[in-house]
Amino acid sequence: MNEKSNKIGMLILGISFIVSAIIIAGALKNIRATSETITVTGSARKPVMSDLIVWKMQVNVFASTLPNAYQELLSERTKVMNFLREAGIPDTSINLSHPNSWVERQYYEGRNESRVIGFRYVQNISVQSYDIDKIEKIIQSADKLILSGVSIEMQQPEYLVTKLSEYRLSLLGEATKDAQERAQKIASGIGSKIGAIRSARVGVFQVNAPNSMEISDYGVYDTSTRKKEITAVVSVSFAIQ
Repeated sequence: MNEKSNKIGMLILGISFIVSAIIIAGALKNIRATSETITVTGSARKPVMSDLIVWKMQVNVFASTLPNAYQELLSERTKVMNFLREAGIPDTSINLSHPNSWVERQYYEGRNESRVIGFRYVQNISVQSYDIDKIEKIIQSADKLILSGVSIEMQQPEYLVTKLSEYRLSLLGEATKDAQERAQKIASGIGSKIGAIRSARVGVFQVNAPNSMEISDYGVYDTSTRKKEITAVVSVSFAIQ
């Protein structure tokens, strides 16, 4: 009787160990599954048109005396301002920097001596407008200033996008969706599914000319073309089920 009872007790104890092992194994499996993640990068692109143009120029004059240099600056600046106004650009779209001046010297070779040969004045002028077509036409005719003898240096126009913050929100959503689709394809390849997002990291935005492959860790902002392409990148980690 005692021997039979001992056998039954040992059998119950063995079954208990087996059941416990199964429970522990299942728990470990669940813990491992919930800790596994997959991280993918999603991206989204959007072609946009610039809505603001910036045209910069600089009046640069030289004279033998400081008063003469300043008078020359005023004369040349007036010619530029008259040209811009006659072209239909309002004063509210024109920005004038504070004039800068310095002494120019001639240094003698082999001697620690120099003499003043004159004075230079420069002033930066910039035009900002949302009427890009109009400003582009004015730029095409700006060679009249140079042909008339105005001491001016003109830069290529810069094209900017003022609604970047609006585009960012929609592009981030598209980039996240792209990351989700990529993650699901990878997970299905191993017989799994993706779960909730564990973490996400937004990359820098790239504003490029169309078909440009230029990228930078700090972001790219191309201002040379009116047409642009905005790229958003996001890195997302999903739980694996």
